[in-house]
Amino acid sequence: MATRFERTPQGERLIAVAMAAYSSPRPGPEFCDVVVPDVAPPVAIDPMVPDPMAPPIAHRWESRWAVGRRP
Repeated sequence: MATRFERTPQGERLIAVAMAAYSSPRPGPEFCDVVVPDVAPPVAIDPMVPDPMAPPIAHRWESRWAVGRRP
């Protein structure tokens, strides 16, 4: 297995770090019996409203709960 790290500076400041791990091919599952659930289209589901106490990043995307009870 090999690992590689890359660093991206901008001037004197480090702005990104990337890591990749590689290995030899290994056998995996030969079948998949997972069935995608039948759900309503996104436009038919009301978006969830984030908790006002959630961190600011939680308000940057929209979630629509399609399977089971809402948390």
